[in-house]
Amino acid sequence: MQESKAKLDALAQKDKERMMLEEAKNKYEGYIYFIRNKLIDDEEDINKISSEEQREALRQSAEEAEDWMFDEGFTADLATYEAKYEELSAPAEKVFSRAAELSARPKAVKALLSKLDKVQD
Repeated sequence: MQESKAKLDALAQKDKERMMLEEAKNKYEGYIYFIRNKLIDDEEDINKISSEEQREALRQSAEEAEDWMFDEGFTADLATYEAKYEELSAPAEKVFSRAAELSARPKAVKALLSKLDKVQD
């Protein structure tokens, strides 16, 4: 009975690890497409806050990530996928957060001026 329970626990753990690996793979692949789409969809804002070299580096990193995923990533483990995701997302998030700040700034300035007017009154 205990041997059967141990086998079931081991199988359940393997299933959990497999599911976590699949989620990490999906997250990684999804972020590759997110980078590509963001560079196209928000091109005007991103062009204002980044250089051509930065945008090209993001495109290149997304392309390299996709190549890795379908090559070496096919047999990679969960820790490797998590590390590769961080490596891919860190520079992209810096650019995308600056773009988000650029588009949010006019609303923030307007709200601040409105509050200042109220304080002044």
